[in-house]
Amino acid sequence: MALEIERKFLIKRIPHDTLISMGASVKEIEQSFLLPSVDFPVRRIRKVVKEGKTRYFFTQKRPAGGEFSREEMESKISRKMYLELQKERDLGLNEIVKTRYVISNGKLNYEIDKFPFFDFFDVMEIELPSENALFEIPKCIEIIKEVTTDFRYTNYQLAKEIPTNF
Repeated sequence: MALEIERKFLIKRIPHDTLISMGASVKEIEQSFLLPSVDFPVRRIRKVVKEGKTRYFFTQKRPAGGEFSREEMESKISRKMYLELQKERDLGLNEIVKTRYVISNGKLNYEIDKFPFFDFFDVMEIELPSENALFEIPKCIEIIKEVTTDFRYTNYQLAKEIPTNF
């Protein structure tokens, strides 16, 4: 089981062409949340399309005790398993569709998600090696505010309700 440590920010919207010129790779993501299990309150499946190739993933997450940390188990699955797991979907949650741009900067990846329901900003995540790891925001990225501990901006919460006040 891996430890996921990430910080999350609302950032001023960056045009597609600018992100590509920064060397970003692009993924189209569709994700659905499954009914929780006893051990994992957050379970999801993802369909990820990158450079015309489709891959499927099953992920389970639970709190890990730190401010920015969660335990995460993720595995690549077959299309058949993806369709089978769709039967466990939590029908009270919306499917999340987003475009993810990944920019590598040294040892860190900056993941910028563009959601169709946010017009003026994007959501950026940075996965860190530890909770106190230092990181530098690339100069062309304008932070609106940090939302690491504002759970309204987790994908799970966005699947429940889109926040309208920032």
